[in-house]
This record gives sequence, structure tokens and C-alpha cells, in this order.
Amino acid sequence: MHWIHRCAVRTGSAIVLGALAPFWALAATPAAKNAPSFWFGHQHLSFARASAQKGDWAVALHDTALQSVLSKLGVSVAWQNGERYVLLTTAEPRIISFAVGDQRYDMEDVSAQAPFAPFVRNGDVYLPLYTLLRALYLEPKSDRGQMVLQPQIASADVQSTRDGSLLVMHAAFPLHARRLPSPNGRVIYDFAGVGSTLERVRKVRDASLSEIDVQMGGTTRDPDTKVTIVLVPHARADDGKSGDHLDFLLVLHGGTPGFNYPAPPSPPPPAIESSPSPEPSGGEATPEPTAPSSAVVTGVEAQPAAGEFDAQISVSGNAGYEWHRLLDNRWYVDIHPAILQIAPRDETPSAAQVTSLRVRQLSATTVRVALTLTGQNEVDVTPSQSGLAISVKDSQADVVARSGTGSIGALASAAPVPSNWKFTPPPASSAPTDPRLIVIDPGHGGSDTGAQNSGLVEKTLTLDISSRLRSILLSRGWEVRMTRSSDTDVYGPGASDRDELQARVDVANNGGARLFVSVHVNSFVNGRPNGTTTYYYKAVDLPFASAIHRRLVSAALGTKDDGVIKETLYVVHHTTMPAVLVETAFLSNPDDRALLRSPDWLEKVARAIADGIGDYAGAPRASSQSEQR
Repeated sequence: MHWIHRCAVRTGSAIVLGALAPFWALAATPAAKNAPSFWFGHQHLSFARASAQKGDWAVALHDTALQSVLSKLGVSVAWQNGERYVLLTTAEPRIISFAVGDQRYDMEDVSAQAPFAPFVRNGDVYLPLYTLLRALYLEPKSDRGQMVLQPQIASADVQSTRDGSLLVMHAAFPLHARRLPSPNGRVIYDFAGVGSTLERVRKVRDASLSEIDVQMGGTTRDPDTKVTIVLVPHARADDGKSGDHLDFLLVLHGGTPGFNYPAPPSPPPPAIESSPSPEPSGGEATPEPTAPSSAVVTGVEAQPAAGEFDAQISVSGNAGYEWHRLLDNRWYVDIHPAILQIAPRDETPSAAQVTSLRVRQLSATTVRVALTLTGQNEVDVTPSQSGLAISVKDSQADVVARSGTGSIGALASAAPVPSNWKFTPPPASSAPTDPRLIVIDPGHGGSDTGAQNSGLVEKTLTLDISSRLRSILLSRGWEVRMTRSSDTDVYGPGASDRDELQARVDVANNGGARLFVSVHVNSFVNGRPNGTTTYYYKAVDLPFASAIHRRLVSAALGTKDDGVIKETLYVVHHTTMPAVLVETAFLSNPDDRALLRSPDWLEKVARAIADGIGDYAGAPRASSQSEQR
């Protein structure tokens, strides 16, 4: 299973914080003794639930001051007690992820190290405050004995286009700039209210500009940053404008005739599954120009239709794509490798389903089309040889943050995307009618591939592990039934999530099984998370889950122990007997992925699960039919 698709749709709660608020909207909060306090947005803000930790501060996620900062920045947070990962989605959007017990954290797919690992205390997770603030482009600075949270211009990304260049700047808040009078060959913009982490002078090897100079002024509380763009001969600049959420865009045209830069090596073929491209940070080398093999986004046509909003993205050439749906009704698709031939767009369609449409060149090789939905609308994505069709429906459904992937062009395809559905009450528990029967559920199958990465496919791995487990259990005298024994859907191709998952549950419930084990492989939007997790839901599941997990941990699998976690997963929620769902490893993590390639490791996992079943249930008892005979 991966966090964002069918196997075991979750009902995890999320803290969805408000959109951008005025600077003066923050209210002061009472301070704990020696707790950190900041001047932020012309208000004094104190953190009440914080403690000093290794040169940083550990602050509770639900601390009023932290929630105010996140609300002001338009950040959505997903975490609930018992979960390991804390996901923060910024307004851009970028995903910042922390893991309980792990000092490493991610900003998209760029990893860094915090001074201490997040931890849980009294039902709340504590995060490294300064680390988090800097990831959100806020810099703590001292000013006359007080600390100030200063918004920063964090990156300036130069992207080559067909007739010039595009300069994209990112910051903690929407960037609004004033163009200043400047001599020929230079363009100067004044950004009030923000500082900068950019290097003072940056040489650029590009057809339209040669240098970016950054000069900070103003005060710590009211900073002012001037950015000077030095053009090459014969280049000209349009007026800069605010772009998608927190971007400032400057389009540059032309340059010195005959100016050439070295051609980059050809990029690898587009991947069907990959993590979102990281947002560049200040001081990085300028991205090389896109190779000729990149696809070209030639147009984006959008219009309301009967009961839906349709958008057609026209693409010339072959490319991969990945779409992401966030918890606050934002939706976007990244197309790569690709360049944007049309001008960036930021508009408000007159449609009942969509409030905004944005099109931009996200990086030198990625084009992003982003929508803001009016609610929990269903979204269909259909790739073709000529591009991508997006249809936003009037119909509403319960959704969680999720993603999908596919390819455009000659080999157009899409990974299966689950429908949305609501949980129904679980059936009452009952005694097994066949106490020797164990049902094994290999996750996914048929039309539902599950997670994919580097040639490995979840549905194939889960069937491999489950078949090994079946053989071991049969040799120990158990009766075993598989929900699927080949690469097939259980209910049927194209079924809804509920029908497919209920069909798996029915195999166990209707068969009167004693135990139920669902086998999965985890995945995530970046390569950071790793480990083995055992999930349960019903009270009767916990001893069973604990027995299996103890064996998985003691088997020295080489994966991180992610623990036994209670979670509302359909197949463990709706089975009448003790049931578990095992996430064996993360397909998205390079170290875990290397283990998943080993047949010996897959055998070790199967044997550990079988040993855990033996620890919990003992030797198989005679069936009720045998006892009657």
C-alpha cells in the first residue's frame, strides 16, 4: 500500500489550518518559563508548550503560537496521535515531512538533519522549532534583545525558455515588488517586508542574464530587499508579477545573437513513478537548459461543462506526469521532462467546481498546472498521445491527500486511481466456524498495481510474500485460503474501492476463518520514510498484531521498527476475526527497496509472519467439521 492509494484507505484526521491572514491578526499567547518568544507580523508571539533541546526548541504541534504561524503562512498539517509521520503542506505547495524518532527530515525530496528527533508527549508531537521555521522560509533574528521571525526570499530559479529566460523567486509570503528606475542593461526590483537568504552576487550562465545581485536594507523588523538583474546585450525584461501563490515571475526575452552555452547530457527516459521535483534553494547552481528531448506544453484550454470543469493540457512529445491532491482542496499535476511554450497563467475561472487555475514552469524540466477546488470534488485524469485531460466533477466524496502517476505520448498510460467511498459499520465479531483456516490477502492485484518504483511493483511483491507464507503455514498443518493466488482483481477489473476491499473481507468472513493477514508494501511521496509497520483496528486484533510484529523485529530484517499502530484500514476494520495488515517495507526508500529485491529477504518476512501466527495461535486445532466427525 502506499499512503495515498487503494489498499487500505484511511480515515486519519488532519489539522487543516486557515489561509493567509493579515499580519496583525496574530494574538499573543501566554509564555512558559524561559520559552521562546518572537516578534512576528508586528505582534509579540510566545510559545507556551516548548522546551530547549540541543540548540533548538522542541515545540508542541498544537501550541497556539505555532498554529498561528502556520495559519498565517497557509500551511496544512496532517498528523494524529499514534502516527509516525508529520506532513506539512505549504501554500506553494511544498511538502515538509518529519518522522517521530528520526532526526532526518525532508523538504520535498531534499533531506536534511535536525538537531534532535521529533517525539510524542501527552498525545502531541514536538518538532524542532528553528528547523521548521527555516524550512518555511522564516529566519529567527535577534533585534535589540528580542527575537524576530523575518520572512525570507529563499530562492531565485533561472529557467531557460525558447526565446529567453524565466526568473522565478520563492518566499515565505506572496512577493509584491516595485520596479525601480535603472540604467540600461539592468532591472531592479524592490521587495518590501522580506529579507533574503540568497547569496550577495550570483553569476548566471544564461542567454538573457549574466548576474543576480541581492542587497538587503531596512531594519530587522521591517526588512527591504533589492534584487538587480544584469541583462546580457540585446535582452529585455517584461514587468515582473506575482505568480502561483508565493512566486514572483520575471520573463526575459532575447539576448546576444549567437550566444551559446554547453548542451547538457540527454536526460533519462521519463519515469512513470517519481517524487515531486524539489523547490531549488538559494545558492544552488543555475539549472542547465532543457534538452531538446523534453516534451513541450503547447496549450492549456479550460472551460465549464455540464456539471463539471474540463481542462485539456496539450503536450507535444513523450513525458511522465504525477498529480497530487492535498488536504485543503488544492490539486496539481507536474509534467516532466517538459517546457512551457505558452505564457504562465494565474486566473479565476467562472466555474462552480474550481476557484483558480495556475500554469507555470516549476523548474527547468517540470511544468505544473494547479487547481483550487471548491470542495471535495472528484477529479478524473486521462492521458493520451496528445496530452492530458482533467475533469473536475460536481459530485463530492470523502477524500484524503493522495497522488497518481502516468505517462503522456506514444506510451500513454495511467496507474489505477481509487474511487472515494465512506466507511460502513463493521460487522459484529463472531467465533470462527473453521478454526484451522487462515486467510492471506496479497495487497492489490490485477488492474490495481499498488506502488511502483525502479521496476518493482507492489502487487507482484505482495503475491510473492503471500505465496511463501501460504507454503509455510500449510507445512505446519494450517488450512490456508488466498484472496487471490494470481495477478487478478478479487471483485473484478474496474471495481470501486469498497467493492474490491469488501470482496477480500468476504473471503474471510464467509469462510469462517480464524485469522486474517493482509500483506502490503508501503510507499511515500519521497524517499525518506522507511521501516516495517503492523496495523490493527479492533481490540481483538492487538495481541495478534503484537505477536507478528515481535517476530518481524526479531528476524533482523534490516528495516526500521515502525511499531504496531491502530489505524482505520478497511480490511482489518471489517473482518470479524483477529486481523492485521503488515507494511513490510517502503518501496520508495532506496535501502528498503534493495531488500525487497532479495528473494531471501522476502522468505525471511514470510517466515517471521508465520512464526508470529504460531506464537499467537499455537498449533492448528481440528476443524469443527472434523470434531463432528
